[in-house]
Amino acid sequence: MPVPAVLLVVAALIVLAPVAIALWVTRRYRIETLPDERHVAVTGDGWHLAMHRYRPRAEGPGAGAVILCHGLLANRANLDLDDRRSLARHLSREGFDAWVLELRGAGLSRDAKGGRGLTRITFDDYVAQDLPAAIDTVCRETGVDEVQWVGHSMGGMVLYAYLSTREDPRVRSATTIASPLDFQVVARRMRSLLRLRPLLRLGPVSLGWILRGMLPFLRMSESEKVHIGVLRENLTGRDLSEILVNVIEGFGAPGVLAQFGDWLEQGTFASRDGKLAYDALTHLRCPLLAIAAEKDLLAPPASVSPAVDRAPAAEKVYRLFGRASGDDRDFGHGDIVLSDAARERVYPVVADWLVRHAPKPLPPRTQAPPVR
Repeated sequence: MPVPAVLLVVAALIVLAPVAIALWVTRRYRIETLPDERHVAVTGDGWHLAMHRYRPRAEGPGAGAVILCHGLLANRANLDLDDRRSLARHLSREGFDAWVLELRGAGLSRDAKGGRGLTRITFDDYVAQDLPAAIDTVCRETGVDEVQWVGHSMGGMVLYAYLSTREDPRVRSATTIASPLDFQVVARRMRSLLRLRPLLRLGPVSLGWILRGMLPFLRMSESEKVHIGVLRENLTGRDLSEILVNVIEGFGAPGVLAQFGDWLEQGTFASRDGKLAYDALTHLRCPLLAIAAEKDLLAPPASVSPAVDRAPAAEKVYRLFGRASGDDRDFGHGDIVLSDAARERVYPVVADWLVRHAPKPLPPRTQAPPVR
């Protein structure tokens, strides 16, 4: 075979091998998530957001509704992977009415025409449209006047931005997990990622598929730089595979990633036009629990803790998980919600906080005596 033909064959194998691996991995490790109910929250601009509901499982100490929101490049499985690794199901077993929101472009959420609409999405849309639509839907479907919010990573940032720009007394309490607020701190760690910004011009970023194609290498590597999103010691090889297939979206919205790039470059957390300061927390007066992970490379603890200093809430708690705080292990960005260790150590802390701030159950109705 001529040398050019050999080179073409080798090049084809190099390109096709990761594709074949990604397809095989997706089929091998796919997990179907089946909530009690699926609802649709319709936004003011016509998006249909998927909301996955778990009704209270027992007469636990919890009460009322909780909305859980995923992070960047993720979907509902971020907080509801399976029965073993699901903060949502844990809360339902504690007596809460748990609703897992999928922001526009993620999971089963679609635009008015039924498409993903990835090229038209910005972080500002999550704040101005998706979050209020989710609260409206839960209040309408359950009959409650208030909800508690739990957000991982970007899911907490969306609430920060929302309560920095408007008041909403329907938010009864806020729990953020590994959600950065100070982007000057994040920029010092992550500024090198700005070299990848030219890739956004190509359209939706296929990070999820790329990672699936690299899975054999990822499972063998113990490098901190390779596993920047998780602390590998908390995850088995199978755990890592299931997270990559089910949690990380195949494609990401370039507009949202571009905004994260702006924040890294400028060291600020603001709207796309720079007019709204998303880190002001002006209206965050509800009780706040801000959780950080000691070994988190994406949202270092120093980027998370300023939320507690800045929020005008009367009650606010910062909880750092890691050996530095006396825990028996450290955590990274993703495993703080997606590992067996998280289920045993982190979930109960979140549940206890929500129980403390749950609405008081209504007293049982007494039947009026008959009129004689």
